[in-house]
Amino acid sequence: MDGGTNGDEFEATPYEMQTIVQFPRILNLRRAEDLMSYVSANVPARVFYQAEIAGQFNEGITPQQEGYFSRSDKYVRDITGRITRFKPFAGTQFRFEHGGKSGRYFDSLVFETPGYDRLDEINPGELRLMDSVREAIDDYFAEHPRVKFNYGL
Repeated sequence: MDGGTNGDEFEATPYEMQTIVQFPRILNLRRAEDLMSYVSANVPARVFYQAEIAGQFNEGITPQQEGYFSRSDKYVRDITGRITRFKPFAGTQFRFEHGGKSGRYFDSLVFETPGYDRLDEINPGELRLMDSVREAIDDYFAEHPRVKFNYGL
């Protein structure tokens, strides 16, 4: 939910308010995994996720040469997944969104609703599952005070 043009505030639509969970602070991979573990423990659902890690080795290239990246430039490119509740059945896919300019940390979770553009098109059970996940995420941040973390993966 970025700012609008000319410095205007971005007004989120009801659809965006339902499908985007903005985090109060950024997460690295370890904290994102901790969050998903918390969601799984507090929402009666199965949480599956996968992380795509990107990196580069530059044998024989010196820091002064164009295209040089150190090993510390390894980062998590994407985290995607699915949350499934079995009674009553509901499921939703999600992805973590990068925050800030670095693109190395995550500032939100987005529920993916392919083919749907309005809330009234989404299955009510899926909306309730999204609400349960959102509540668990809010509780996670309330229960886990701001801590410094290693800014690696």
